[in-house]
Amino acid sequence: MGSEMCIRDSSIAGTDNENIVLETIKKSHTDDGIILRLFESQGKPAICSINTILKYTQAFETDLMENELNKIDLNSLSLIHLR
Repeated sequence: MGSEMCIRDSSIAGTDNENIVLETIKKSHTDDGIILRLFESQGKPAICSINTILKYTQAFETDLMENELNKIDLNSLSLIHLR
């Protein structure tokens, strides 16, 4: 897919890197947040942009139990809001 976005007209979110799999989109157990669970599928470092129609004001790295590990600096994170 190269630089083509992996998101379709009816998708909520996707990435621009086919090695990054957006596995899950779900509501947080603890608040009104949305969880996007991604993983790298080739076993090597990768960079991607996340393209989404979801509104966001902050982002956190979490473990699989949704415990917050790190707040993510949105200025250094590549998220693209689609309209």
